[in-house]
Amino acid sequence: MNALILFECAGGVIALPAQRSLLADRMDGGHLLANPPRPVWERSALDANELTAWAHLVAATGEAMLAVLPQLDGGCINYWEAGNWALNDDAEPKGPKRAPEHRKMHLHLLGRSRFSTNPDYKWGESPSFPRYADRL
Repeated sequence: MNALILFECAGGVIALPAQRSLLADRMDGGHLLANPPRPVWERSALDANELTAWAHLVAATGEAMLAVLPQLDGGCINYWEAGNWALNDDAEPKGPKRAPEHRKMHLHLLGRSRFSTNPDYKWGESPSFPRYADRL
């Protein structure tokens, strides 16, 4: 799943998910990934400076999405902490896993548009995420 890196700084990396992993396309509100400055299984594993820098990067990215995407006029951003699919029994390595050894925490920024035509991102409803088997 090769994401396109859009921006990188001390706070982490902002990327556009690969097309097959995109949860909400640009017209439905947009979808970006925020990776912390180093791989961790849980945000509490970041030190105070890393967590602060990452939080600023995430907030600035959400603000930029709201400012730049006209379809988000009157909309908002949902911030979804992720990494859970790595724990699925069908994910490599197959079988049961413990989060500290396998999870790579990251954040999805999902633009929520009043004009979304995607039934999984209907305005005023919680977003609907695919099951692991349907992720691609």
